[in-house]
Amino acid sequence: DNFAMFSELFYGKLQDLKQFYQRFYANEQALEDVIKKFRQVRDNAAPLDLKPLILEFVQHYNLTFQSLTAFEKEIGLNHSRMLVRTLRKYEVRLNRVGISLLNTGLLRVDEAVLDRNLEYHPEYFKILFQVNTGLLHEMNLQFKSIQTHPNQSQFKKVKDQITEVLSRGSIIDEKS
Repeated sequence: DNFAMFSELFYGKLQDLKQFYQRFYANEQALEDVIKKFRQVRDNAAPLDLKPLILEFVQHYNLTFQSLTAFEKEIGLNHSRMLVRTLRKYEVRLNRVGISLLNTGLLRVDEAVLDRNLEYHPEYFKILFQVNTGLLHEMNLQFKSIQTHPNQSQFKKVKDQITEVLSRGSIIDEKS
């Protein structure tokens, strides 16, 4: 009975982790697709044509970041700090174009500032959204480098919790 309960708990936890990872992976792929769109337009797009791409980038970044932080809590990793550090490196430039980095690590767009700068200062965007060297390049590399090697202390904690539950059941079984 204890083995069956342990197996059920163990495989249930694996299923949960799989779902978290699949959600993260789907969001990361959507973000990568947006970065590929930037690569396709490069310098040929009129500045105002960049607005939908920038909004899409922010939307998919936020979804990917949220799914990453949820996954990190389950597996005991902390890649999101690295992403926030990269964004902080570009924060002044992001603010200049109307994109704010929130305390949560998410991005927010001020569309009025974005529109004004797309019209009057398109050079701000070329430096920021260069696919081969700028923010997009670094973000893409960082998301691609995320490995799911578990934090051993996190797994030990979960294992200890399961063992404690099972050992309580064993004591009851032995007394009955």
